[in-house]
Amino acid sequence: MGAPLTDNKDHQPSLAIIIPTTGQYPFLLTLCLYSAQAAAHLWEGTVHIIVVVNHAQPTKYHQIRQLCQTLNVQCLPSIGRGVAHARNTGAQATQAQYLLFLDDDILLHPTHLCTIARILHTLNTHNTVINLNWITPHHLLMHWQGKAFLRYLINTHRLTRAGWMNATSTINTRTHQFHSLLVPEQGIGGAYLIPRHLFEQAGGFDDSIPFSGFEDRILTERLLKAGAQLLLLTQPIALHYQTHLADLKQWIARIKRGAATLYLAQNYFPTLQPHYPWYKHLLFQAGYHLLPLLLTIGKHLPDHPLLQPFTQLFFHFLTGIAFYRGYHHAQDPSEPWFTH
Repeated sequence: MGAPLTDNKDHQPSLAIIIPTTGQYPFLLTLCLYSAQAAAHLWEGTVHIIVVVNHAQPTKYHQIRQLCQTLNVQCLPSIGRGVAHARNTGAQATQAQYLLFLDDDILLHPTHLCTIARILHTLNTHNTVINLNWITPHHLLMHWQGKAFLRYLINTHRLTRAGWMNATSTINTRTHQFHSLLVPEQGIGGAYLIPRHLFEQAGGFDDSIPFSGFEDRILTERLLKAGAQLLLLTQPIALHYQTHLADLKQWIARIKRGAATLYLAQNYFPTLQPHYPWYKHLLFQAGYHLLPLLLTIGKHLPDHPLLQPFTQLFFHFLTGIAFYRGYHHAQDPSEPWFTH
C-alpha cells in the first residue's frame, strides 16, 4: 500500500491544487476554481487551492484577487517570469504532500480526486506521477464545424491529452481494475499530480523557460531521472477549453512559443533540435513573408474529403513556418514577441 492520504503530523494540507493564470479569460478561471472545489470535497484530506497570477495587468490582478477572496482561495502574485516560475511559486507556498498542477482553462470532473486517491492507495505512491486526460468540449468545437483546420487538429490528435501524449501502452494486470490507466510516451501537461518529495527531488520547473511549451517536457525529464513512473488517467475526463485553437493565428503564435522553449531547452533535448537544410530555410522564410495571405486561405479552406490530403499538407506547412520562425527568433531575445 502507498503512503497515507490524510493530513500529516504538522497539519498541513495533504493536497495542493496550483493554478497559474494570466487572467486572460476570467470566466474560465472561475469555472476552473468551481470544478476544483467540487472535486476537493471527495479528497480524503484537506485541499489547499492556490492561484498564481502571472503577466496580469493591475486591474486584472485586482479582479482575480477579489474572485479568490470570494471563493476562499489563496492568490499569489508572480513576477512575470513565465508559467514555470508561477508553478514553482505555488509549490513553494505550501507543504502539501501532493501537488496537482492545473491549467486555468481546465475543468475537473467531480470524481477526479477520489479516483486518484483510490489509485494512490493501491499503487506505489512514492514515485507515481498521474496525468489527467482531457478533451476539448464539443460545444467549443461547434465554432469550427465544417472547417479544414478542425479536421487537421482531429487528425493530429490535438483535441485530447491522450492524443498529445501518444498514450497507447496499457499498465500491467495488477492495475487493470481501474480500466483507465495508460503509460504515456510523451511528457506530462495540462493537469497532473506529483508527490511533493519527487517534485523537490527533481528540482521543480526550470524557471528560465519564459513560455508554456517545453517546460512540462523538461520537468518530465527531471522526474524520470528522479525515478518517477508516469501514468495517464483516461477516466474520468476533464474539459480543456483550448481557446487558442479556435483561431488559426493563435495556433501559429502557440507553435512559435513552443519552438522558442525548445531552443531554450536544448541542453535537455539535444536530439530534438531541428536542423534545416538551405532549401527549407528559403521555403520557410518565403512562407513567413506570405503568412498573412496563407492565414486568410487557411481560414476559408473547405473541409472536403477529396481536398484533405492538400489541406493537411497546407496546415503542416503553416505549422512548419511558425516553428521555424519561433526557433530562430528565440536566438535573438531582442525580438518584441519574444520579450512578452
